[in-house]
Amino acid sequence: MGRLQSWADSCSIISRDYGQVSAVVKVRFLVLAQQELDDVLPWYDEQAAGLGREFLDELDLAVRRAVTYPLSCPEIDNRLRL
Repeated sequence: MGRLQSWADSCSIISRDYGQVSAVVKVRFLVLAQQELDDVLPWYDEQAAGLGREFLDELDLAVRRAVTYPLSCPEIDNRLRL
């Protein structure tokens, strides 16, 4: 299990809509996304110290925002949003 998936497993939370529980949102990353993350983090760190960590922090915020507000993400298929 790679960094993204172990992190994503900890992101499965109950989405709230106006204080009421509305849905359980499960985050899943494709193997290709994990491979890309593994490849890009060292590159970011070569550009500037700590930049890889900043990238992961921004990814974390974006995914948590999508989990908290799932309807804000465009639907690309039935039950699938980006």
